[in-house]
Amino acid sequence: MADRPGVCAYSLDNIDWTAFPYGPKFDFGYGLEESNISLETDIGRRFIYSKFSRDRWDITFRFTETERSAFQDFHDAVDGQITPFYLSLGVAGVASALIYGRKTAGFFPAGISVPAIPVIYEYRFTIIGSVVDIDLTTDFVTPVPFAGSSFGGLW
Repeated sequence: MADRPGVCAYSLDNIDWTAFPYGPKFDFGYGLEESNISLETDIGRRFIYSKFSRDRWDITFRFTETERSAFQDFHDAVDGQITPFYLSLGVAGVASALIYGRKTAGFFPAGISVPAIPVIYEYRFTIIGSVVDIDLTTDFVTPVPFAGSSFGGLW
């Protein structure tokens, strides 16, 4: 199980960063959500107008019971899905793209199906938002590592 480089962190104001104990699993998904308005006249002519198109990320983290509080604190900091936030998945101090958006409501980590000691949880959530292109070395303060974390992997 190899260590992961970099720091995965979140920020509410893109100045003060809080790092997660581990980065997300690499099986996260990315796609687009779209919604359209479709109107049809009495003679059968259709008019379709785009309402919106936005980015969607499905992200999964794995953690132990002792690290659970860091993810609960994240959920509490963003008030579930109320407060938008920045999420950095890249390497600290390197030009990167940030995700800016809101996560899905609820905090429901589930134990993985493979028996493990200590128990390992998976926490999956979706972020709806957009990519913000920035340079972490000049535009923002570099995320601070989670206290007591080695940024190793559970994988």
